[in-house]
Amino acid sequence: MRADDSKAQPTCPLCPELEEQIRVLEEQIRVLKEQIGSRDEQIRELGEALEKAKRAGKRQAAPFSRGKKKKNPKKPGRKKGHPGARRKNPKRVDKILKAPDLKNCSDCGGELEKKKDEVNFVFV
Repeated sequence: MRADDSKAQPTCPLCPELEEQIRVLEEQIRVLKEQIGSRDEQIRELGEALEKAKRAGKRQAAPFSRGKKKKNPKKPGRKKGHPGARRKNPKRVDKILKAPDLKNCSDCGGELEKKKDEVNFVFV
């Protein structure tokens, strides 16, 4: 029986069963409202986390810095007048290959002029 219907007496035999069903359903409604409230809170927190992640993805890191630059830095490389360094020519040549002389360009067919002979070494 409901609290607001305190004057009325149940007249049918099904009223106690229906009142029990109402009580069970009201309890289910209360539980579901609590679940909805907690889910709403969870959705809000996840939305904030998503927005934070989106903002973090748009931020760019500062470029790498080596520190303060020197006022009078030295020029890179060897100083002028320094003798060059390169690999020595081989003492013994195993094989000599001659590249074919091209008279015409392989792409356009135009005539080629000879600039100079090149000597290359392949070290194995």
